[in-house]
Amino acid sequence: MDETYTNDLLRLKAAFKGISETPILARIIEQAAVSGSVRILDVGTGTGVSIQKVCDCLCKAGITSIVTGIDLFLPPESFRINDARIFFLQGDFNTFTTDETYDVVNATQMLYYFPRLKETLLRMIRLVRPGGILAATVWCSDCILYQVHKTFFISASSGPVLDEAAVQRHFSELQKGGQANIEFFSGPIDLNNFLEDEASIQSFLNIVSRQSGTERCTSATSSAVRLFLLKHAPIGMRKNAIVWLRVDDSSK
Repeated sequence: MDETYTNDLLRLKAAFKGISETPILARIIEQAAVSGSVRILDVGTGTGVSIQKVCDCLCKAGITSIVTGIDLFLPPESFRINDARIFFLQGDFNTFTTDETYDVVNATQMLYYFPRLKETLLRMIRLVRPGGILAATVWCSDCILYQVHKTFFISASSGPVLDEAAVQRHFSELQKGGQANIEFFSGPIDLNNFLEDEASIQSFLNIVSRQSGTERCTSATSSAVRLFLLKHAPIGMRKNAIVWLRVDDSSK
């Protein structure tokens, strides 16, 4: 990810309407608090704004948050947060090493970027203390963003599809007898501003493709996506799921 990606993501988020995942994720994380505090590893933290909002929500519930946010690229916005609760670490999660465990390991819209997903999930769950929580936010299968992603960017060789059911299954397989939980949230998303010109649709596809790197999609792809959105949903529904698992000793 790079600064262009961050700017495109912020532009897409500005099109979101309706419910936010913040209070839902905070309520899940609250279950892992110990003595009024919770230690969180936020994988793919980006600007840090999302996890900061979760910390604020937890604070209102009387819970103190201590967050380590890790990302391959930390945009300038991360360093402007100046929040003592959040420590930012730039680097690859798959090479991240620590002797610590956390009450919660969270990944918001990041699992798509890990080509060896099973290996990454095993790394994540090993960093959760027994009794803690592993959580990930993903698109639902009927989310308009996921439908564009699946239609134009998933091929037979791309690996597993990552909708809510697939991630729930992956999580449940991480520990013996485990059953992952799902919390849903949704709201309208106005995509009209992304249909204005080639630069706008490329901005949209930079996020929805869920591909690492800065390669532009072909003009043929961008034209096809534009027609798809005009036909199906210039104002569509953004539907996400938070999949989470209470971790026990059997997964270690």
